[in-house]
Amino acid sequence: WARITGFGAPVYEPQIINQTGGWCHFFARTSANNGNLIAMNFNPSHVFTYTYLDASADTIANYSATSDRVEWSTDCWLFVAYHKQLGGPGLDGIWLTRSLDHGQTWSAATQLQFAGSGFPDLSYGHNRYLWESYIYNNGSAINIASRRSTDEGVTWQGSVTVMTDASAKTTPKIAGSHSTQNNAWIVWGRQYTGAPH
Repeated sequence: WARITGFGAPVYEPQIINQTGGWCHFFARTSANNGNLIAMNFNPSHVFTYTYLDASADTIANYSATSDRVEWSTDCWLFVAYHKQLGGPGLDGIWLTRSLDHGQTWSAATQLQFAGSGFPDLSYGHNRYLWESYIYNNGSAINIASRRSTDEGVTWQGSVTVMTDASAKTTPKIAGSHSTQNNAWIVWGRQYTGAPH
């Protein structure tokens, strides 16, 4: 085991992606600067490096990391989507960054969702499909939505609303199939209106 220290603040929500060939990738939020997002890599020689994926003063509420190692195990790409709180439900958004070289460098983050979107989850499916689920709060309804990219996050199809009503909902999770049917499944928690749970 390895102790992750030296970031000047506690770390939260750790995620690990193990890759064949001796690579291991660790992700976490810190409490510094409203929630910096870091990516750490252990290469085949056990050398440790890290990168701040986002260290702005915008609050990073949560994130999701995945890879395409199911198809490209020896040279997998990494994908991270994260939720920035920009002043309220109508201003939140989701950003995406990718690494095409074992986490050594990362692309400039691009905004995937705007105006009230958050709680992203990513899943790699089959044949370069990258799936995303998220919550979209438009002020009157809380929506569970999904999007897909057929080219590993370069371009994205339009969003599909899976469920919409005013009930409270918790973080949706998505799983992409690894078959030629390219299906995906989403699960989320929901509080029924007027019910305590």
